[in-house]
Amino acid sequence: MTGLRGTRRLLTLALVQDAALTAAALLPLAVLPAVIRSAAAHDDLIAAALALAVIAVLALLYMMWSNLESRIESLWSFRAKKRVQTWLKPAILIGIALAVAAIVLTYAFDATGETGAGWLAWIEAFMVLAVTPALVVSGLLTVGLAYRYWTMRKSADRLDHLIDSAASADLARVRASLDSEAGQSATSTRPNPQGFNFAGISSRPWHEPAAFPWIAGFNAAADQIRAEALAVLGRGEADIYKYPGLEGDQWKAVKFVARHEEVLENLAKCPVTAALLKTVPGYPVFRDAMISVLGPGGVIAPHRDVANVYLTMHFGLVTPENGFMEVGGLRRPWTAGEAIVFDSSYEHRAVNNSDEARVVLLVDFLHPEITPAERAWIAAAKI
Repeated sequence: MTGLRGTRRLLTLALVQDAALTAAALLPLAVLPAVIRSAAAHDDLIAAALALAVIAVLALLYMMWSNLESRIESLWSFRAKKRVQTWLKPAILIGIALAVAAIVLTYAFDATGETGAGWLAWIEAFMVLAVTPALVVSGLLTVGLAYRYWTMRKSADRLDHLIDSAASADLARVRASLDSEAGQSATSTRPNPQGFNFAGISSRPWHEPAAFPWIAGFNAAADQIRAEALAVLGRGEADIYKYPGLEGDQWKAVKFVARHEEVLENLAKCPVTAALLKTVPGYPVFRDAMISVLGPGGVIAPHRDVANVYLTMHFGLVTPENGFMEVGGLRRPWTAGEAIVFDSSYEHRAVNNSDEARVVLLVDFLHPEITPAERAWIAAAKI
């Protein structure tokens, strides 16, 4: 949930909250007088049930905003996040306390035998007061969020006009950023790894292969690596690569390293590839190293990998046309005999728009800024 689309969803939640709080405030005013007029036998239970409904609404809203705090900062502002923490959430807690007090008063009046308008006025007052602080704060925040969304929409339209009137071939990153913020991109441009986030290392979706001298060895041995891979695949030794949310058998792999552990049997079948993998700094502290096969027409949906301590190399072996990796909203094709390097903690996807299998050597290697001591810790932690 990012950019305009995320802000629009947040605004929708705020409007739904306003409606729920308004309903919670009006319900006691509508129901309790009718209960008194009908002289219902269990008017105390009805009043208590109304108070419990108010508590349930407030508790749900409290949990919702607690879960959304990080999103508020990225989509709205740090100041708005602080207002939710210091205004809205305390107002909700006060409301819960007042609704509990309404239940206590209901049974206190019932125990003393008091009924009628006096009893009704007290219970109504407590129930309305339970909702009013949160409703007022929520309304103010909704107005601010609506203004935020309007300014973002206006700014996006202006930026779209600027890029449309410029030489867009040189502004691919600008276009990708605008599309992501507008919710028109298949992948988000924002870094946000699942799981463990390692502090202090540089982050960008794509890295230039020339920055990694060891890749030259793979370039020089491209034909041999390809021959080894095709021989193994020709014997049907690839297994389905299981990834959460990925169905079917369109992604297959022959693993050389899996979670820091060498797969010695497969390494022995591909001696040139095995020797080159050992030239990669940090070997075998890899997340994965494998022959990766994406079947004809295959699509690996947008996802993020766990932790940001690895970069990923795809070394092209069999690369049909019309295929690409998209990372952080930016696309690059695969090319046989060449490497591409990206940060898989960014949202990314793979697409093979051809009737042939795409084959690459995939290596998840340690980020070059990881120190030897940090590498030893990562190895021990099995990240």
